[in-house]
Amino acid sequence: MCSKGNSVKYVPYVSSHDPDHDHKNMTLKRPMSPHVTHYAPTLPAMTSIAQRATGAIITTYALGLAWGSLFLSNGAETYVSIIQSLNLGTFTIFLLKIGLGAPFCFHYFNALRYIAWNAGKFLDIKSVYDTSYKSMMVAGVFSLLFALL
Repeated sequence: MCSKGNSVKYVPYVSSHDPDHDHKNMTLKRPMSPHVTHYAPTLPAMTSIAQRATGAIITTYALGLAWGSLFLSNGAETYVSIIQSLNLGTFTIFLLKIGLGAPFCFHYFNALRYIAWNAGKFLDIKSVYDTSYKSMMVAGVFSLLFALL
């Protein structure tokens, strides 16, 4: 129940004249907070960044293929024969296959780690590093196998 003697009084808003965080710290001569580059990179952070980068690479591949199928009118066989006419060496073709396939392999096997994390598995720091190394090794092995075949 409300008492009948209370009333609401509307007062116009007056902003505070306090300086923002950065100006206050400069006035007090406080040092700036260390930037990310101040700290050594950790493996979990690097695999997270690599996961995002490989996702962007795979998206670029997909958009390139879609663009090519829309705007390149001669069909895939023509472009395959153009690449074959370059007479690239076996080692160069192997390196190109690795370069094209490694982002797929890393992205796939690293994503399996994230799926396991979402299920609540392998979240202690030892397992995080262990699964990181294992996913990179498996991705490397599969990249090599795909490039050899």
